[in-house]
Amino acid sequence: MLLTSWIDSMRRSWQRNRHRRSEVRIRQSRVSSAVEQLEDRTLLSSVVIESVAVGQSVTVDTQTMIGTGTLENPQFDTLAIRSADISPASGSAISIDLAGDDSAKLVLDAITIQSVIAAGNGAPGVEINLRDVVVGDLVIDTSLISGENGEGLRITLHDSTVGAVTIVDSRFNGDAGAGVRLSLD
Repeated sequence: MLLTSWIDSMRRSWQRNRHRRSEVRIRQSRVSSAVEQLEDRTLLSSVVIESVAVGQSVTVDTQTMIGTGTLENPQFDTLAIRSADISPASGSAISIDLAGDDSAKLVLDAITIQSVIAAGNGAPGVEINLRDVVVGDLVIDTSLISGENGEGLRITLHDSTVGAVTIVDSRFNGDAGAGVRLSLD
């Protein structure tokens, strides 16, 4: 008789717990079905270059940055070249040639060259030409840039706005010119 009453007691306890668990599941399903409307947001995109084939250079132009966007709202708002060793067979290692037009300026958040070794062959190591462009930041960080028969770094700005130019822990060597040449047109 003791064993039977003990078994009956366990059975009643198990049925009560089972009923409670199903109530908790019902409450949880009601809570999880609530949906919150979120605001529309734009996903910022970047062109990131981290490796280059031996003997090749990096060339970035306006159309690369605009993609499917417009000058004022390009598909890619940041250009980042990082952790690459670039030594082309001829010409500049990195050539960035960006331009807006009479109707609008090309608007970018940043151009960043970080931890890059760039050696130009018969040209500057890095050429940056900005015409009718607005850039928040131009950053060169921890890089070694050299040019042969020219400057290590040549920056040409024509009717452009750059929020900040930051050069940190980098070296520039020019074979037949200045290490860094900045032209304001």
